Amino acid sequence: ALVILVIGLTILCYLLYKWHFEQKPLLNKTLVILNNYKTAEDFDEAYDEIDDQLSSLKGIKTCWGEFTETMIVPDLNNPHEQDEVIQNTVRPQEYFSTEQSGFDTPLIKIMPNVFVGIGLAVTFLGLIAVLTDTTSTIKAGGDMQGAVQTLLAATSAKFYTSFFALAMSIVLTISLKLISTRRDELFQEICEKIEALVKFVSQEGIGIKQLQLMKEQKTQLETF
Repeated sequence: ALVILVIGLTILCYLLYKWHFEQKPLLNKTLVILNNYKTAEDFDEAYDEIDDQLSSLKGIKTCWGEFTETMIVPDLNNPHEQDEVIQNTVRPQEYFSTEQSGFDTPLIKIMPNVFVGIGLAVTFLGLIAVLTDTTSTIKAGGDMQGAVQTLLAATSAKFYTSFFALAMSIVLTISLKLISTRRDELFQEICEKIEALVKFVSQEGIGIKQLQLMKEQKTQLETF
């Protein structure tokens, strides 16, 4: 029981450390960077600086790098694009997530079930061993009362193991859920902020714009 308790507390401490000292500060820093800009024009002007800052954040740089591949940055040398702002062709939610950033902890996610399984396995194996020993003692004509007392004491100890395993499973499940919920909320805030700073354009919108340009070019050619 003590071993299970120590292992469970160690995993819990590791989980809390990863969240409070690594993942949460990175997400909050990302929000701080984005919150420095209020409009799409501000974001457009400071794009290079923002790109450098976000690309330096562990985990976030992966999300940002993938997202920038879907962005359309206006060419300032092109007179048709001078008044344009940065556009995105895919929603940031597709890239800014726990899985994409590498913040997911699949091994720790299964720990609650592992603790329950270990607790039950230790309890039943212990009971089988004690019952076998007690049966052998009674068959050999030994002290029946002493054997029964030993059986009850061992049974109590094994159930303590199962109890601690179940308790650690509940604590880890609640902790994982709370952290996951808050992490998803921060990612959603980041996505909403990015959405406010760029202009979304669908693939259909890009096709329509290209068609309009082709029509303009055709008109100009016909004029000449």
